[in-house]
Amino acid sequence: LCAGGYILNKNSVNLAFVSIGVDYFQILALFANSRVEWPPFIKDLFHMMSVFNFNLEITAPECSIPDLGYYTKWMFIEALPLAAIVMFGVGHVVLFCYKKFILCRSGKTTGHVNMMIGSLFLLLYYLYLYITRTTLDVFNCAPTDPYDGYTYLSVVFERCWEPGGIHLRLLPFAICTLVAYTLMYPAVVGVILRRYRFLIMEDQLLLAQNKGETRLTNPHAYHVRKRYHKLYYHFRPDYYYWILVVIARKFLIAFTALMFNKNPAFQLSISLLIVFTSYVLQVKNRPYMSMSERDDVLANHERRAREEGPGSTHALLAQNLGNIQSRGKKATRNVFGRSTRQEKARRAAEQAASFFFNYNTVEAVLLCCAVLVNLSGIMFESGQFDSEYYQEQRNMVSYFVLTVIFTSITYFCIVLYSEVRATLCPQCCSRNKKKRRGSLKRASSGSRRGSISGTNPLKGVGSDVIQLSSVGANGAVSNNCANPMFGQQGKELVAINQQAKAGDSEEVTILRGALRRQTDEVERLQAELRQLKLAEQQSQLASPNEGRPARNAGGAGARKHKREFRGVRVTSNPAAALREIDTKIDPESAASPSRPARRSARREFGAAPAGSLRGRGRSGRRRLPSTRRGSSRSIGQD
Repeated sequence: LCAGGYILNKNSVNLAFVSIGVDYFQILALFANSRVEWPPFIKDLFHMMSVFNFNLEITAPECSIPDLGYYTKWMFIEALPLAAIVMFGVGHVVLFCYKKFILCRSGKTTGHVNMMIGSLFLLLYYLYLYITRTTLDVFNCAPTDPYDGYTYLSVVFERCWEPGGIHLRLLPFAICTLVAYTLMYPAVVGVILRRYRFLIMEDQLLLAQNKGETRLTNPHAYHVRKRYHKLYYHFRPDYYYWILVVIARKFLIAFTALMFNKNPAFQLSISLLIVFTSYVLQVKNRPYMSMSERDDVLANHERRAREEGPGSTHALLAQNLGNIQSRGKKATRNVFGRSTRQEKARRAAEQAASFFFNYNTVEAVLLCCAVLVNLSGIMFESGQFDSEYYQEQRNMVSYFVLTVIFTSITYFCIVLYSEVRATLCPQCCSRNKKKRRGSLKRASSGSRRGSISGTNPLKGVGSDVIQLSSVGANGAVSNNCANPMFGQQGKELVAINQQAKAGDSEEVTILRGALRRQTDEVERLQAELRQLKLAEQQSQLASPNEGRPARNAGGAGARKHKREFRGVRVTSNPAAALREIDTKIDPESAASPSRPARRSARREFGAAPAGSLRGRGRSGRRRLPSTRRGSSRSIGQD
């Protein structure tokens, strides 16, 4: 069990189905200890289901240890929670030493503590019913029939309140375990859920959005998810406390199974009341948050945030979610750093959300089966089947109980297999989905083989063409011409069209007419648009040079102006600049400028002699003092 739980948790398999099934099988296992005259094979089946209660009696320890008494066995059972705490403590010390001294980490040596605390709470949850029933065994003293003046323990034939007896020796320990575990565990869980109520609701809303796996996407409730998410992760945000309802149901059933053990009919009646009340509450509230219901959870949250107004719980949650959403860029960058396992889990969750079972449906079905088994027990205890004449009826009820039990077991196994398969092998689900989509496409294409879209090429043959107007998915009307000569498919289309028109109401007929008129108007406008485009193309072909804008009309002048005064703005060769200006003024004299012209150019531009700038690089170049276009333009004009 531990290895299976570790593998499922490592692959991010949602264990909500497991907890629902374990709760159901634990309830059925309690019927084995009642004094109802069950058929032998049904009672053996109930004893086999006691393995979900971690029942040590199924292993028959008295056979291996003959001297093992009830006192020692009771103490060992009650020590199971302490053994779990010690086991997790030793695991914490081992991991801490491994990270600190072997991996030589200076920090992040206690990151496993949150996971251990969550696993401890989950283990105590599964042990709760068995530990509670064992604790209450000490308080279950009943008289004999006929009464001899004493009371005896129901679980073992030992006199109660006898000095030095087993009852008085176990009574102080039973009181301690009743307070420390039976009452303290749900109290601690309730305090934790109440204290972190707002953060739990925020975390569940992020879970509904497939977010919150890192501190970046879950800045407020990340530590709550790591430590306590096993207490609430499969419930809706508004029903974060529902695990307390399940614990209360377990306690009441255990109390009923022990305190009313002398009267089986009354015991089963109280048990039926508890289970049926749980079924009604489940159907009415639907507290589980399945992957297929996450969109409904988000829609309900947004609706309540609008209706309740500012300052309400859902309004504050919406504000926090909006702040987290504003960090989307960082979250987007962080997506590329996800591990392969997290990405696989996300894809598996999306696959499972599309076509698998609902948690609320599973819980309701299993509770309904528990109600039917409970009713069957009342029938066996009613005394109707004591006579040999009613043995056939007894056998029919027995077969009915077996059918209910095996059907519920099969249903749970199918649900668990589907969930595990969707998580561990999402490619298999996608292949099945593609196969179903392909079969639907082939079926739909086969049904359309008798119809022809547009104009019918066989219209001139003399066949009667029937126009079938159908509204597509995008709201458009497609006219399909089907020829009855094509065979049975054409006749089926005609019959379907006539039945649809005959069954239309007045409003549907009006809407069909309005849609047909709008479709005709759209077709007319499209035809006019095609005519206008055709006329424009013909006019352009007739006069290709008219209406064509001059290309780069202003750009050429700008480039010419830029080339003309390029040497004036910045240059490291004033003589070349002077030659370029002289070229613009007098092209004939630009080839060999005179010495006075070069001297005046040097005085004008303040340039250094040629060769003095050689070797200085870019930093040694001197910028010309006159860089404005106005001065340059005046030089060029001169």
